[in-house]
Amino acid sequence: MSNNLIVLGIDDGHSGIKLYAGLDQNGNEVKLTVPSIAYSGRMLNGDPDDVDLQIMKVGSNTFTVGRKINSKIVLDTRTDEYPISDHNKALIHQAIRFYCDHAGINDLQKKHFAIATSLPVSRYYAGDYKNTELIKLKTDFLLNDTECFNVLDQRNHRSPNVIKKHIVLCEAQAAYFNEIIDVHGLPAENSQLFINTECAVIDIGGKTTDIVVTLEGGNMVDAGRSKSENLGILSIKDRISDLLKENGCQKVNANWLEFALDGNGTYGIGSQAKDITNLINSAKQEFMLNLVNFIGKQIGSGDDLALIVFCGGGTAFLENEINNHYSSYGNVRIAKDPEYANAKGIWKMANYLFKLGKS
Repeated sequence: MSNNLIVLGIDDGHSGIKLYAGLDQNGNEVKLTVPSIAYSGRMLNGDPDDVDLQIMKVGSNTFTVGRKINSKIVLDTRTDEYPISDHNKALIHQAIRFYCDHAGINDLQKKHFAIATSLPVSRYYAGDYKNTELIKLKTDFLLNDTECFNVLDQRNHRSPNVIKKHIVLCEAQAAYFNEIIDVHGLPAENSQLFINTECAVIDIGGKTTDIVVTLEGGNMVDAGRSKSENLGILSIKDRISDLLKENGCQKVNANWLEFALDGNGTYGIGSQAKDITNLINSAKQEFMLNLVNFIGKQIGSGDDLALIVFCGGGTAFLENEINNHYSSYGNVRIAKDPEYANAKGIWKMANYLFKLGKS
């Protein structure tokens, strides 16, 4: 905690809201994900408790969050406005609400938070400098007085979760700090080598792949080699959907597709079930060709770098493909728990900055 505020690192990405809160009293990592899925309005009927748990109110706006509804059009998280949108705020507050349940924080305790969220490198930097206008907008929009609550919590008269402090950090840069600092704030193995030489972070997220080449212990980046490209896990899913349609599927069921990607490649149930492993592998290979080309353009062979670390949800999804392609590269590794690397780094940086009084 920082001055009795609970510190949370939140990677509010285009595909999922990843929250990290350090270690619990038993030494286990506290982490959770809320899918970045939101619909405008109340889209569900059913048991009041089950339905209201999925409903968030932000000011006068109502959102159904975290559940795929195949017949409805999901709000796009790949827009420029997403980082300062009401549905982004709804998703972040829903993640904090689930954290409170997970951590056993009850209404007798003050639910006051110091949080850090993030922006991709292409949004965090504008030209040669930080994008101070957007960073300030994003910082302030989570601190403003707009009422935000989970409808089930309001109905049960639970006290609101209050964000007292908020800072915004750069996503891939945060993953670099995750590599050099451990969960206790101490230097990680080989951290001095990584601090004194250039390293690259390749963050495959929902919308983009970000490459950041760090200088001066992560305090600066090499602008010429750092860049974002519209290559993300959502584009792989879009490509698989297109391939399904090319193979006779008139309407793609988003939930069935998720089951296929998370499981054994089977799309559909019963007599409709079919193995789409070949389509998944085809989309992955297409993506890898574009990814490898992008990496080569930005950092070349990368043999002048002390470390090249892959992270992000896309890295977790493509772990086998990345390992196979870069198996001969001695300086390449995949971050432990790659989908949480940014959230962990954000939490570690937030702990340090809040202790310094920077908020």
